[in-house]
Amino acid sequence: VMPGLILFDGIFADHEQVELITFSEEMLKRGRDNILIGKSFQKPPDEWMERGQSRETIHFGCLTKCNKVLCAAVEPLPPLLLSVLDRLEDAGVLTDEQRPDTCCLNVYPAGSWLPPHVDSVAFDRPFCTLSLGVTAGVVFGAELVSTSQGDCKGGEGSVRVEMPPGSVLRVDGAAAGPDCKHALPPHPARRISLTFRRLGAAARKQHQDIRAAATQSALARIERRRAAKAHRRYHFNRTVPALAVTTQDGDNETPSLVI
Repeated sequence: VMPGLILFDGIFADHEQVELITFSEEMLKRGRDNILIGKSFQKPPDEWMERGQSRETIHFGCLTKCNKVLCAAVEPLPPLLLSVLDRLEDAGVLTDEQRPDTCCLNVYPAGSWLPPHVDSVAFDRPFCTLSLGVTAGVVFGAELVSTSQGDCKGGEGSVRVEMPPGSVLRVDGAAAGPDCKHALPPHPARRISLTFRRLGAAARKQHQDIRAAATQSALARIERRRAAKAHRRYHFNRTVPALAVTTQDGDNETPSLVI
């Protein structure tokens, strides 16, 4: 096995895997229905889907698109996924210092595949993937090549790891890049995976600064709107003529209120 790769199995019971699959399918439906926050749901271009490349994704914590980390509004990590992280710590997959703050939920149709790539350097190492549904393989190597149908040729020193349902693959060291890439050959059936990663310090600070600036800008817009509304109300009150309201007292009308 390549240095940096560790496969953990038996952490999640069958009923817990079912719960995670149900959660994933519900989130996918909400994403397709456009009721998730911001850019949380991502669907690849139609031409990619037609040839089986890529998959639909739901992003928690940060948006990763075409292997780039982007600052966009996405869903926060929900309680269920936070409990998964707790289990990973308890099982020794990750330490508290390595605890991820993002998750990419991937839904792979049967036959879908991913070309060779290296996860963004904006993320710390290690990262890990929880596989659900069916057994699927992932290939690691420095000289990986994928055909147009997704078949992967490894070259010297490459390794293929089979991930059973419920297993967690931790990726660190040489296996995490930059020279070593990984690719997913065509899936035998529909599969779900949860990839947990931690933003590096520089990326985390950049995201925090951008979000803080966006918050300040939004507050400033709200304040400007309030001020403009108050200004219009002031000038409206100055230009509307005063109306005399009178009451009748017998045969005499007397002013009682001016507004």
